[in-house]
Amino acid sequence: MSQKRCTLEPEFQFWGSCECTCPEPDPDIAGIGVISSFMTSSVLAIVSTCLYLMITRSGLDPEDSFNPIDGWARRTFCDPFIDFITEAECIKSRMDKIESTIFSFVLSLADMQLVTGIAMLSAAIIKLHDENETISIYHFSMVTNLAWFSSTVHLLALLAIRTKSIGNRARHHFLDSKGLGEAYSSSDKSVPLWRRILVWIYYIQESETRAVALSTCLWFGLGLYWTIDDRTRFHKSWEGYVDIEDENNAKGFGQLVPILLLGMPFLQGLQKYSEQSREEEC
Repeated sequence: MSQKRCTLEPEFQFWGSCECTCPEPDPDIAGIGVISSFMTSSVLAIVSTCLYLMITRSGLDPEDSFNPIDGWARRTFCDPFIDFITEAECIKSRMDKIESTIFSFVLSLADMQLVTGIAMLSAAIIKLHDENETISIYHFSMVTNLAWFSSTVHLLALLAIRTKSIGNRARHHFLDSKGLGEAYSSSDKSVPLWRRILVWIYYIQESETRAVALSTCLWFGLGLYWTIDDRTRFHKSWEGYVDIEDENNAKGFGQLVPILLLGMPFLQGLQKYSEQSREEEC
């Protein structure tokens, strides 16, 4: 349908000193290609980070020196999964290279989302202050939804990055406080209840399992729901007034670029794997 058919009722044409107009489709923000690329990057981050943590956290020794919540996750998920995939000798002999490749993939994915996320936010803010360019509330909400997906990728990348840190100084410093170290190292029932509760609060707060569950189940789920719900409501409300078919067409330049950028982490991972292979040959 043509944009010219869109007319507002007189009582809706002005809101205070603002003149209200019909929203215009913006496929570079709310196009199916842009949204799909951000969702796909979040899914790739979830899968790659979970796989990386399974590899790095499996078979840790001694087991009782780690967070018991994460210890349970390692025994239940990580160790059986690694035992299963390492039954193939070709995978077992390349585990170090696979670990480095996945880590490089996660970092590249996070860097890519940093650039695209900031670009989307910058474009939205510029349009807010531009007299000639306008942005509707719907499209601005879509920008925040896409930025939400970008933040999910970064949260998962931080989980992978902190495995590279030397030691856990924060944990040891925290446990140096009087009484808390005793509650951590002792299972004696004579330890005051409040100390044991405090330690378990710390366990939950610092648990990698909790962080992954929040990023995968909660944060990604909320972003997915908000994006689909906002887009469905907008299209349903305005499909008879404005031409919104452009937002369902992924042929535009602004939509193809985010999709093509998804190949960058794979190229980075391939490069890292090749470097590891050459180092072994030398």
